[in-house]
Amino acid sequence: MKIVIFILILTLLLMFTPLLAENHMDLMCEFEGENPEDQFGTSMCNLDFNGDGIDDLAVGSKYNPDGVGRSYGRVYFYFGGDDFDDIPDLTVTGDNDNLLDLQLKALGDLNNDGYDDIGMPNYNDNGTPTHDETWILFGGSEPDTIPDYVFHIPVQYNGSMPIFNGLGDVNNDGYDDVGISNDLNQYYIIWGGDTLRLELFYKVDIDYYYGKITGIGDVNDDGYDDIEIGYYYDHDAQRYKDLLFYGGDPPDTLYDVLLADTANSSFLGGRPTGDVNDDGYDDFYSCVRHSVGLWLGSEVISPQPHVYLDDEGIGGGSDYGDFNNDGYSDAALGSPSWDWFAGRVHIILGGTYINGATDLFLNAPELSICFGGSIAVGDFNNDGYDDVAAGAPGYSSHPSFHGKVYVYAGNDSLTVGVDDPDLPDITGTGLLHAYPNPFSSEIHFHLNVRSLRELTIQIYNVKGQLIETVNVQERDITWHAQDNPSGAYFCKLMHKDEVLEVTKVILVKQ
Repeated sequence: MKIVIFILILTLLLMFTPLLAENHMDLMCEFEGENPEDQFGTSMCNLDFNGDGIDDLAVGSKYNPDGVGRSYGRVYFYFGGDDFDDIPDLTVTGDNDNLLDLQLKALGDLNNDGYDDIGMPNYNDNGTPTHDETWILFGGSEPDTIPDYVFHIPVQYNGSMPIFNGLGDVNNDGYDDVGISNDLNQYYIIWGGDTLRLELFYKVDIDYYYGKITGIGDVNDDGYDDIEIGYYYDHDAQRYKDLLFYGGDPPDTLYDVLLADTANSSFLGGRPTGDVNDDGYDDFYSCVRHSVGLWLGSEVISPQPHVYLDDEGIGGGSDYGDFNNDGYSDAALGSPSWDWFAGRVHIILGGTYINGATDLFLNAPELSICFGGSIAVGDFNNDGYDDVAAGAPGYSSHPSFHGKVYVYAGNDSLTVGVDDPDLPDITGTGLLHAYPNPFSSEIHFHLNVRSLRELTIQIYNVKGQLIETVNVQERDITWHAQDNPSGAYFCKLMHKDEVLEVTKVILVKQ
């Protein structure tokens, strides 16, 4: 009998092994910090710093040489290629008054010389309110470690370091630009050119509230890269606003779309994700309440996301590329607080139909802490598939916090796990109105239709599974969803076998 049970179990394992192994990203290489308390992998970015056409990896470390004193800060550059390895090709080191590691950002090509440039903060801890520095290093065939530009950004309180990001080419002049924000809720643009210049772009009249300015690509395909600004404006209620500004020459300082005005968020500002559905428009992620939404680019951007991700807790690093080389942009999003701060990374693959489900989880290896706190994506080994570098700055082989970075290889086995091509896109006819949305236990539908004859509402989960059918007897209907798990649901208004409209709702249980 035991032999029969063993054979049955073995048969089942063999049957399901191909399904479990379908999506995978193998660990390609790993890097570890030099010293105790280095927290190697605090920040990362991908760029072609030496202009050889191959992606390079830049990794930030607190760099604490004796393990007990003040951290200096160090940036390690690993040049990509067939011989990509864990030996740094170039390093930039701070002194005992500076920290260079906290945010590394690929800035594009600011001076249009064919080499990608990088930004890093120089936090000067002099004990008084200060103008913290933002260093910009230009790339080159033999790049050096001396900053080419140093910008002084005003801050209200000592230690409140400005936040900066690459914006792309906002005014379409052939030079990439940079966005910077500070604790005075001021939003600056460093305009690229033969000479870089700093200009105040937008200001919120709120005292000491941090925000972030982010480049999200050309979401309306007008030839100008677009900007997103997100900020808190009510400390007690944790109110959050998210604004979209279309690029232009010059860009309008009045926002074009209010994307969110709500309580709480997983992160500030937007996250670019490239063109996930290959329709010619760049797409982006942002936050609505506790959830992360995906906005699909179009000529006119909707104030509501097209898709909600099926997992809460995403709030770490993020980057995008094409992991399986299928022509669709894929995303890697970190959840560093997952499982008591062990962390994990969500791999979400692009495709014609996007439902927000995670297609692969990269789980925290070894003794990782805050795995996914930083992420960089690029084709580091030059094999045609973008790879994912995930930082675990709290990694400890013993109580030391050396920090570690793990690089996972892209491959052609990656496929969309729960994509449903029969699930139609959301339409905008206004026949089916759902409120409140998001909701906690029940949601109300109002139907703007002339006749109720032979109408039903079919409710699907993100896997495309039909979970309930509601027969329409009146124009106001309530769906009681307290027995269903939190997540996104698709509600189809049907007349016989014809789909009249699809509305997406999100259930957030309290």
